[in-house]
Amino acid sequence: MSQLKGIELFIDVFMLLDKANPEGVNKQELIKECQARKLTTDQLDEWLKPFPTDTIDMATFCRHLGFDLNSMRLEETERAKSREESDQTVANDIEVISTTMSVAKQIDITEKFKDLVKKIGTDASKLNTIPEQLKAYMDEKYLPGWQVIMLEGSYWMQFSHEPLTSLQFRYDSLICLVWRTPMN
Repeated sequence: MSQLKGIELFIDVFMLLDKANPEGVNKQELIKECQARKLTTDQLDEWLKPFPTDTIDMATFCRHLGFDLNSMRLEETERAKSREESDQTVANDIEVISTTMSVAKQIDITEKFKDLVKKIGTDASKLNTIPEQLKAYMDEKYLPGWQVIMLEGSYWMQFSHEPLTSLQFRYDSLICLVWRTPMN
């Protein structure tokens, strides 16, 4: 998995601590763990501003930062599973270029992509249906708002996305880029 940074690293640390303390995460413990992972005091102060208490539960965390509680709980479960099953990985024929997703989501999405490529083939007149069908699958399974680009060759990108929802990978000659944008 790509190195998480900024708010995504903050969320990942919160999830790690929340999984160990379901009654809520101690704010000082969260700060200490985030600083150990090189997040700056300025960043932490900004993100922790909405939380007046010393303990932060997942519902409060999501409400104050604008995240969907069910999506975050699923993400937390997937990340915990990935930590426990460290041998879990995408297939050997997939090259992950960059990602912030849990390994479980990476596997699911890359396998769906491979299935679509095998089913539809590489006839140029039909290739447009692969991103269309992958987007429909992801919108249904992981909430709406997904963007899907499929291309061949070099690319350069800069984009914004919801935290922990970005994946760029190569399968054969095809490159697939997916991310979810906020729906509000």
